[in-house]
Amino acid sequence: MNLPATTGLTCKLFFVGALSALVGDRAGAEITADRRTFDRQVKPLLLNYCGKCHGGDKMEAEIRFDDIDPDIVLGEDFGQWEDIREAFNSGEMPPSTEPQPTLTERDVTTGWLDLEFKKNKAGGEPE
Repeated sequence: MNLPATTGLTCKLFFVGALSALVGDRAGAEITADRRTFDRQVKPLLLNYCGKCHGGDKMEAEIRFDDIDPDIVLGEDFGQWEDIREAFNSGEMPPSTEPQPTLTERDVTTGWLDLEFKKNKAGGEPE
């Protein structure tokens, strides 16, 4: 069955509208950190690729991923997360001499970081 070309556009517009309505309804809701994604997807990647130098007994640059506060929205480690984001996005970390995350793994990490920083900006930077 062939549908008119405008059907795809109509579906996309409907989806965008529905998403906008959902976000609009949540505009007054409390902004919270996505700890579930951090615990299930981001933290294991950070420990795998960064834990050798930033976990357990070793703490280079005063950053440990095994006990960092994952709450970028209101947590106490906001400054560390800014440094982590910059080092990760610039390619400085992990060092080129160490195993590198795949593009998908990088996308998971940067996507989570970007969303959490957007939430922080919407809720106000912690002191």
